[in-house]
Amino acid sequence: MKRRCATGRIGFLSFLFWTGFVASAEPLTITRTVSNGGVRLAATLDLPDGPGPHPVVVALHTSAAGERDFPSYRHLTQVLPARGIGVARYDRRGSGTSTGNFERASFPDLASDARAVIRWARSLDSVDRRRVALWGMSQGGWIAPLVAAQDSSIAAIVIVSGPGVAPAEQMIYSAETALREAGYPRPVIERAVRLRRAVDAYYAGKKSRKEVAALLVSARSEPWYELTYLRPELPRDVKSSKWYYQFAFDPAASIAKIRAPILLLFADRDPWVPVNESIAAWKARARTDLTVRRIPGTNHFMAGTTEAAHDLDPEPVSGEYTRVMTEWLTRTLAAAK
Repeated sequence: MKRRCATGRIGFLSFLFWTGFVASAEPLTITRTVSNGGVRLAATLDLPDGPGPHPVVVALHTSAAGERDFPSYRHLTQVLPARGIGVARYDRRGSGTSTGNFERASFPDLASDARAVIRWARSLDSVDRRRVALWGMSQGGWIAPLVAAQDSSIAAIVIVSGPGVAPAEQMIYSAETALREAGYPRPVIERAVRLRRAVDAYYAGKKSRKEVAALLVSARSEPWYELTYLRPELPRDVKSSKWYYQFAFDPAASIAKIRAPILLLFADRDPWVPVNESIAAWKARARTDLTVRRIPGTNHFMAGTTEAAHDLDPEPVSGEYTRVMTEWLTRTLAAAK
C-alpha cells in the first residue's frame, strides 16, 4: 500500500511537470523595490507559466505615463507571457511609489534607472540573462538607445512611436502640427516656431531671460499661444525645469552604438512625432538589423484609432500592432537563445 502511494505521488508530480503546471522557484509575479543610488524603484516582473529561465522585456516609459500600470505597459503583460516572454515594469522615479525627482532627471538618469531594473531581473534564476530585451514608447524611444549603447548584451529592442530627433525639434513639430490642424496660416506657425527656438536658446544660455520673457509676453495673449505648448513664464533657474535636462538630447551617438536587432513601430496618425524624419534618422545612423513598420489605423499609443479627438487614448490596443510586435519579439529572442 505504501509503495503504491509513493509511486502514485511520483507519477502525479511528473504529470504536473510535463504539462507545465509546476513553475520555477520564483512566483509568476514578483514585486520588488529596486535601488539605484538614492532612488528606490517599485518594480513588477510578470513571468510566463512553467519552468524558466525565460526571456524578459523591460518596459520604458512615455513622458506622460510614469506608472507601471499604464495601459500600454499592462498590455505587454497580457500578450507576452503567453508567448513565453516575461515583462518587467516599474514606476519611473518620482512616479507611483518610486522615489526620486523626475523634474530634474536627465535621460542618462532615466537610463541608469532602467539598467538597475535590468540588473535586478538578471539576478533571478527564472530570467535568462542572455535574453533581456527593451521596449520603449515615445520618450522611452530616447532612453532605450542610451541603455543599449552601454549594454551590448541587450538581445532586442522594440521602439514604439519613438522620435529619432532631439526633443526640441520634436516639440517644434508638435506645435507646427497643432497649429496647422487648427487652421492657422503659415506666418503664425513661423512665429510660433521662432518663439519656441528663442525659449530653447534661453535654456541653452544663448539668450537672456529678459529678452525671451518679452517675446512670451507679446505672444501669450494670442489665441494660438496654447498650441505652442510653452509655459507662460520662464523659470529663473533653468535647472529647476526638466526641459533643461532633456531638450538638446541628440540620440545619434547612442543609435550608432546599438548592436541588438531593432524593431521601430510608428503610428498611422501621430501629431507628436515627425515619423518620416525619425525613420530617416534611424536608417542613417543604425549599424544593426533594423525593421521599420508603420501600423495602419493607429495613434501615438498604438490604439486602434486615427481620430484627432482620440489622440490621447491608449486603448483599444491595435491587433495589428500586437501581432507585429509579439511575432518579431518571439522570433528574435528565440534566435538569441
